Order: sequence, then C-alpha cells, then structure tokens
Amino acid sequence: MKVIVGVLALIAIVNAASIQWTGYAGNNQWTTNNNWYPNTVPGPNDDVTIAKGIVEVTIPTGVNSLVMGTDVDNAANLTLYHAFAVGSAGLTVHGNGNLILQSGLEPVTGPVYIDGTFTYNVGVASGPWSISSKGTAYLKGNGQKVFYGAQFVAQGSIYIDGIIALNASSTFLVKGNAQIDTGLQVLLADKNPGSVFDTTAGSLSLNAGLLSLQAPCNIGTLNIAAGANVNAYSGVVFSQPLSVPSGSVVATFGDANVTFSGAVTGAGSLAAGGRLTSINACNISTLTVNGGNTYFLATSGAAAGQLNIAGGTANFGGVLQGASCSITAGIIQGSNGGSVSCAAASLSTKGLSLGATLQITSSMSVDGQSLVSFAQGVGSIVVASSATVNVGSPLTLTGPSGTPGVSNSGSWTVGASLSLNNIDFKGTGSLTVSGSVTTQSNTLVASTVTVSGSGSVKGQSTNLNLSAVKDAAGSKVQAVLGSYSIVCPKECDNVSTGNTFPPQSYSLTIPSSVSGRARLV
Repeated sequence: MKVIVGVLALIAIVNAASIQWTGYAGNNQWTTNNNWYPNTVPGPNDDVTIAKGIVEVTIPTGVNSLVMGTDVDNAANLTLYHAFAVGSAGLTVHGNGNLILQSGLEPVTGPVYIDGTFTYNVGVASGPWSISSKGTAYLKGNGQKVFYGAQFVAQGSIYIDGIIALNASSTFLVKGNAQIDTGLQVLLADKNPGSVFDTTAGSLSLNAGLLSLQAPCNIGTLNIAAGANVNAYSGVVFSQPLSVPSGSVVATFGDANVTFSGAVTGAGSLAAGGRLTSINACNISTLTVNGGNTYFLATSGAAAGQLNIAGGTANFGGVLQGASCSITAGIIQGSNGGSVSCAAASLSTKGLSLGATLQITSSMSVDGQSLVSFAQGVGSIVVASSATVNVGSPLTLTGPSGTPGVSNSGSWTVGASLSLNNIDFKGTGSLTVSGSVTTQSNTLVASTVTVSGSGSVKGQSTNLNLSAVKDAAGSKVQAVLGSYSIVCPKECDNVSTGNTFPPQSYSLTIPSSVSGRARLV
C-alpha cells in the first residue's frame, strides 16, 4: 500500500507543469490547447502564468498556482464562469491583472491575493481572499456575492453594492476604504455562528441608497450621505460616533440587538424598534422609539429636536432633553434618576406606562383620549412654573398608591375630562376647568382652582389643600366637604380638609340659584 501511495505521489509530481498563456488560438478559451505553452490545458497540479491577454474559464477546473498581470504594458483579464479551485500556492493578481468572478452558484476557492483588480459580479467565494493596500475590488451590481467559509480581507479600495451573503462562518473585513454607491444588503445565509461583516479597522461610505444589515456586523467609521438610510436587523455594533445627515434615517428592526458606542448626532433621524437598542449618547434632530427595548446610557447631554415615543420601552440613564415630544404608546423608565424633559409635548396614547419623570418646561397638550399608568414609587409628571398643560381630550392618570404623581408649578387648563385615580396632583400652580375633573383616593393641591362654562370638579376620598376656589365669572362659590357646606362670595379661600381623614365625597359648586354661572359639582 505504501508503495502504491508513493508511486501516485511521484506521478503527480512528474505530471505537474509550468504552463503559460499565449492566446495563439484567438478565442480566449481556457480549454483550447493552442492558447497555452506547452500545448496543453492546465490541470489541478499545474503552475500557471497569464502575463497578459483575455482568458475565460467555462468548465469546472483548478490549478496548483496561478500568477497573472505581470506584463507592464498589457492587461491580463481572467473571468471564471465555473467552479475553480486553487492549490496552496495560491492565485496572485499583480498590478496589471483583473480577476473577474462570474461563477453563479459554483465556488471559487482560494487562497487568492489581489494586488491588481478584483471584480466580483456573482458567485461563491471560498477560502482566504486578500485585497492588498495596492489592490482594488469591485463588488457591484445586483448579483448575489456569496462567501462560503471564506476569510475576505480588503486593505485597499473596495466598491460594494447589491447583496453580500455570509455563509459557513465567513468573515468579511474592511481595513481600507469601502464605498457604497447604490445600496447594499449584508445577509446571513445560514444560522452557523462566526460570520461577521467588520469595518472597524477601515471606513465605510454610504453615498446613496440603503445599507441593510441583516447579519452580525461591527461597523467602524460610517459616512452617510444626505438621503441615504441604514437599517439594522441583526446584532450590530457601531463603534464610532455616527452623524446622520438631513433626510437620512438610521433604524433598528425586529430581532436586532444594536449598540451605538459613540454619540449619534446630526440633522437626520434615529429610530429604535429592534429587540434591544443601546445608545451611549445622542444629540439628533429626530429620535423615535417604536418597539423593543431602548436604553439611553448617557447620564447627561442627550438631546433630540423631536422625540417620538410610539411603542416599546425607553429606559433613560440620565436626562434626555426634547425640544418637542410626541408620546403615543410604550413604556418610559428611568435608571439612576433618568428622566425625559420636554419643552413642548403632545400626549395621545391609549396606554403609556410611566416609570420615570416626565418634565414639561414649556407646554403639553392632550390631543387624543389618553391613559397614563404610573409605576409605583417612580412615575411622575413635573410641570415647570412657566409651563402650560392643555387637556383638550379625555385624560386618565392612574396607578398604585405611593407614586409621586403630578407636581404642578405651572398652569393646567382642562377643557375635556381629567381623571385622577390614586394619583396625587400637587403644587403651587393653578387649575382652570371648563370640562370636568374627577379625583379618587388622592391629594389635590393647587394655588387657585377656577371654573368656567359648564366645568365641574368632584371626587371621593381626596385630601384637599386649595388656596382659592373661584368662578371665572365672579359668582358665589359653595364648598361641600362631606357634611360640611359653606357659600363664599366670589371665591372660597383656603379650602382644605386639614389633617383629618378625607371626606367620603366632596364638591366645589356655584349655587344653582345663580343662573348663567359656572358650577363646581
């Protein structure tokens, strides 16, 4: 047996040859004998040189080694239409060479070294591939570029568009500069661990279109042109600061686990809707949370021109300043005192869970029927002294006993209905009612309560501490606290239940004998 193996090895060595392309047949075909010197088509054991010329491989084949593009004055172009296997000595493309991969579903297996040009239109690349700092790679067009068990490293310039599919623990490393001109999808073709698209050692420029990251990715410097967009659907880390220009959106979706290690800034938009999104710092024009769990890790300096909370959970590790806030759904939480501060806010939510402080510094409007549930011990709405709140649609504030509730130093105007269930409403601010206010098992504290039109205020088991209660038209006011009743000309001052148990029910009313006047019932 040993003798047979030795004989076979000797035959292989004897059959190995150095073969050079001549192109004498003039048909550019690898399979034509007259295109080679000596006059034979290369095989898997041969060492091949293509100094210049155009060569097309239209059958499955391979070589021990191949060197091309060595002629100074003339280019060498090798197009692979079928499977092509390279031995351990490798395929080397020198400066005047161009390797073109057009193999469809069939693999081209390295090692491959590019000092010249690599053009990948469609096919399957396997094994080690290296683009040197002198080389250039073009992975463009709509064809799918598959990497199967490949280790692709690009140190030179690389131009990428279309689809890149990573399979069988393939790695795609950009260590130079990569350009995306029309859009790129990075796909994970299987569920095997280990595949990654990594640009942390280089840079990536998105000049137009959509960058869709659907495989594990580590993104370093990313330059986004105005109007270009980035979507993340998988595990993605943006390790460098990211500037999102006007007209552009960076968004996370579905099962994505995305980390923004550097600050996210710019005149564009950041939308967090993936399973887990971690944002170290941000100062961006538009910030939207619409699904999953989003963590704002910065303890200070976070800001957004427009903050939209439309679903999912937003967890704030510090104060996030929003010039304008739209709150329609979701959960707001705070860690280590984290909170949201809105200059102007719009509230229209069928269900918001508030587990942090929502601060209003200028104005808030309730623009749709809304329900806000406060988390025990942490949920609160704080209205600054110069701020106004306009309840133009029904608003219910509810939660367990012991929540901080509403701290009002500004002015609330209730034109619809405001229901306070177990939620304290306290502060030195005022409350003006043309709709209705209903309280249950809480404390109501205000400097002035003013009613107008058909406004009403009533409740049960509520502690009152009101500096003044009056009718906007200047009529008489009647305060009924349980079995105690008093009528005051123009206004009742210091309406309080004191330190006793709150009355079973209360009403602050304008006597019914006064026609055309507003009533507190």
